[in-house]
Amino acid sequence: MIANTEDNLKRKYIYKYAFVICLGSFVFGTELSKSTAFRLESSADGSLHILQTYFLPGMFYLGGISGCILSGYTINWGRRNMLILSDVVFLLGTIPMLIPSLPKSFTQADYYYFLPGRFLTGFTIGIVTVVVPIFLKEISSPGLYGRMWSAHSLVIVFGEVVGQSMCYEIWADGVDSQLPIHFWFAKLTFLLPAIVELAQLFLLIFYSKLDTPKFYLHIGADTECLESLASIYRSDRRSIAYNDLCTNRDLLRYKRATYCNMFSRTYIWAITVTVIFLVFRGFSGFVVLLAYAANIYKGAAASGNILLTAIGCLSCLIAYFLSDRYGRRPLFFYGSLVTFVANFLSFATLIMDSFQNGAFDNKGLLFLFAAIYVAGYWASIGSVGLVFFTEFLPDPGCAIGQGVYWISVSAVVLSFSAATGGGSANNKPALVLFFFIFTLSSFLLTFWSYYTIKETAKKSDYEAMCMYSLDEEDAQHKSDESIHSSIFSS
Repeated sequence: MIANTEDNLKRKYIYKYAFVICLGSFVFGTELSKSTAFRLESSADGSLHILQTYFLPGMFYLGGISGCILSGYTINWGRRNMLILSDVVFLLGTIPMLIPSLPKSFTQADYYYFLPGRFLTGFTIGIVTVVVPIFLKEISSPGLYGRMWSAHSLVIVFGEVVGQSMCYEIWADGVDSQLPIHFWFAKLTFLLPAIVELAQLFLLIFYSKLDTPKFYLHIGADTECLESLASIYRSDRRSIAYNDLCTNRDLLRYKRATYCNMFSRTYIWAITVTVIFLVFRGFSGFVVLLAYAANIYKGAAASGNILLTAIGCLSCLIAYFLSDRYGRRPLFFYGSLVTFVANFLSFATLIMDSFQNGAFDNKGLLFLFAAIYVAGYWASIGSVGLVFFTEFLPDPGCAIGQGVYWISVSAVVLSFSAATGGGSANNKPALVLFFFIFTLSSFLLTFWSYYTIKETAKKSDYEAMCMYSLDEEDAQHKSDESIHSSIFSS
């Protein structure tokens, strides 16, 4: 039906609303870029116990996992309300991290201020990773999903560029570096994300007062649903959209699933595909490259992290223009294939260097392979691949997927940091081992993408769910034209 096409959307309003929603994505990027800086700095100081130096980034990841799990339970409080909650929690987490004077290195006193702060900021980011993709999807239509999600990823990577730039003095000299000496610059690394979250909180309370139409439909608030539709669709299509909603209300039954329902025949294969995809994605090594590039490739580019994240920004634009036009499946396959080739070449180079005496001789070549990896990653599995499963999984399933990814990333980052001494380029055996793991994971991700990912571009949520369902009753609706007629089967 015409009401379900992109031509009837108020795109200007949707893009403004998406900008407000994606402010949290920017903070996600800035915080991710700092997650390992605390590990590097505290280990250089030597005043903390070795286990304490892992608790700071570890608490950030633990908070992220907790935020994802909680979101699966509480997202039906409202997408907008969850973002407001995340803003408040982030601001509370920033306060204790502003108390220390931030000298050149951490002290025991500073450590106890940062510990709860990193957990609360990680908790906020966990909520953002679940709520923002769902929010963006529910204020758009199937033909815009890929572009919306790519924009979400683009803002994340831009936040990483800003975060890496603010922490430049940390990354420029590697493990033996210090936090920025300038007092106000050090404060800015924590104040800027807090200011952005405060701006989002203000806009959500006083400007973007409506939640998504689909959320209002879930809770039976038909009047608010119609108001939200009016803000998204043109006036001559609102009544058609509302009638479609009411007529096909029962088609949204699958979105009201709980964590327990994820093990039913309707969802078990979709959950399996998602979890394995995200585990391979987490172990493919991207976050390690982000955190330790300047150490692994020291001498090739002192500002390597900034350069790699800038390449990521450009690659997200590729996903923005291609994900809806050519589909998810080819994008994931070719993107994961590029990451496999780049990781394999890096692994082979490390093997050859291991037979040489002295320091690495091919850091420039290694950095080139890392750049190729980042380009392939953000053009596919790092952008749309971050959230594509929201097309065929209910909200708790999306929370499970993001939680699994956070667990995978935390396991890789912390184990890599411990085994290599903070990504030291001189620890050749450990680097060879981990790049073998990254190469193997990238290969398995390529294989998994080719044989299990189905094409869901421009499909309704219900159609996409039926494609992964093992339940015969759901499968028989795959070609049901009544599903196509519902604006919110999307």
